[in-house]
Amino acid sequence: MGHMRSIIAGIILAVVQTASAYAADLGLPPPPMAPEPCCASDWYLKGFMGITSYDVDSIDTPLFDTADFTIFDTGFEGSGFAGLGLGYKFNDWLRFDVTSEYRNRATFHALDAYDGGSFSGTDQYTATLKSWVSLANFYWDIGCWQGITPYVGGGVGYAKNWIGDYTDINTPNLGVAFANTHSDGSLAWAVHAGLSYDVTRNFTVDLAYRYLDIGDAQSGTIHAYDNSSVAPGLEFNDITSHDVMLSARYKFGCCGGEAPMPVSFK
Repeated sequence: MGHMRSIIAGIILAVVQTASAYAADLGLPPPPMAPEPCCASDWYLKGFMGITSYDVDSIDTPLFDTADFTIFDTGFEGSGFAGLGLGYKFNDWLRFDVTSEYRNRATFHALDAYDGGSFSGTDQYTATLKSWVSLANFYWDIGCWQGITPYVGGGVGYAKNWIGDYTDINTPNLGVAFANTHSDGSLAWAVHAGLSYDVTRNFTVDLAYRYLDIGDAQSGTIHAYDNSSVAPGLEFNDITSHDVMLSARYKFGCCGGEAPMPVSFK
């Protein structure tokens, strides 16, 4: 078997030498060198925007301990967000970026009913939530088919949450309460899944779903409209969002969108 491999290698070498000599006789140029990599850098700039669909696990205040409260119809209206990021692509499978985003004001509403024995009533709550969220994200690019790459990822970071425009209207007892804007910082984390499409060598668009947890928030101290009472702020426990995102990535140092021209022989 070793003798046969030597014979085959010798035949291949002879064919290559003969072909090279024949090409030289015809005046043909040598084969072109392999092209340089198109992208000299693996850094990219990212811009994105999207829409939110918030959930809150529960709301709470020490006032709930004074009677038997039942909470109804708790939720947020949809809103939007936008942000920027800077990333690095390690290889064809793994990339990393840091992002910061502003999440626009989303309106919260809830209704409760309470029974304290000698007193009862209802409360209708409204408030707004806005946030700044910064995340460090890793992504796994699963594979590329016709320029389309599905990916999954995760992120962890920090959220600054503001609760403002808080009002509590108690219609049966003709009561109104309000609170000033209050902010809290909280751990944030996210899970990503999406599709990216390479428009050119240095420009990619993404359509993605993100599950985002921005932690807890709280309103300011609650004051009755007639200053007859003061109570601790309303707590918002474990605020999450189902986000739909559209983003664009620009990769630095690429030679443009045109494919390499074929080599012509004269």
